[in-house]
Amino acid sequence: MVTSKKNGETFTVEVTLCRVFLDDELIIYATLRDMSELVKAKKSLEENNAMLVTQVQQALKIQENQQQELYQKSKLASMGEMISMIAHQWRQPLASIIAASNTMQVRLELQTLTNQMIADNLTKIDDLVGHLSTTIDEFKFFFKPNKMKEKTNFSVIITEVLKVLNGGNSEEEIKIEVKNSSESMISLYKGEIVHVLLNLLSNAKSILLENHVNNPIIYIDIKEDARDYIIKVEDNGGGINPLIIDKIFDPYFSTKESKNGTGLGLYMSKMVIEDHANGKIYAENSRDGALFTIIIPKEI
Repeated sequence: MVTSKKNGETFTVEVTLCRVFLDDELIIYATLRDMSELVKAKKSLEENNAMLVTQVQQALKIQENQQQELYQKSKLASMGEMISMIAHQWRQPLASIIAASNTMQVRLELQTLTNQMIADNLTKIDDLVGHLSTTIDEFKFFFKPNKMKEKTNFSVIITEVLKVLNGGNSEEEIKIEVKNSSESMISLYKGEIVHVLLNLLSNAKSILLENHVNNPIIYIDIKEDARDYIIKVEDNGGGINPLIIDKIFDPYFSTKESKNGTGLGLYMSKMVIEDHANGKIYAENSRDGALFTIIIPKEI
């Protein structure tokens, strides 16, 4: 209850009543306890709790904004990587188109240009332009704003990955050996999974070329059990430095700083596998190189 002091100041008291019989006479004892400090402490605790809730909400908002900013940066980094890969695949066809055009120009100036030469070179140019267009189509799904899960299997996914990598492999003489024992259908964001595998293969190719490995090879092994799909990507490039292997999935961590590495490729791959496919991805060293393992549950 609330009462007041002689000076008019109000304060809260706790009243405890106790009944006892003394010589058959009912006596009621009343005990008054000043609760002012307890009420103040309770009010202070409530204010502190409210302040703490506000601070937590603000911290979560800041974290959410930072995560969104990081995601946007990773998307831009991904776009840059894709453009680099497109440029790599366009280089040879464009050089061939220029060569065909220059040949016709020289023949024209020498007055030795025939209709058959024109037809042959135009056919060649048309085929090369078709290849350039196909390359764009193969990358187009990375930039779709409204992505939806697709029903597919890993045979289709690996076929798309190898299509994108096809141009560079023969030129760089890096062998890719695929073993796939999974044919079950799965519903997932196919484009994102393709991108993750492209990132792993691109990193492996870079290491193999940088280390001048004899008989460079990348193994892709895909299998499934009752619960999961297991994808392994392994190379014979010498492996990852044990001092940094626990950091390679951290944002902005890169061993390619001298080559404009962003440090977001593996981080983004981890986000895709863990957040969008409810799976896991981890790295370890095998006997001859690096081994990346992706585990995707069948029930996503």
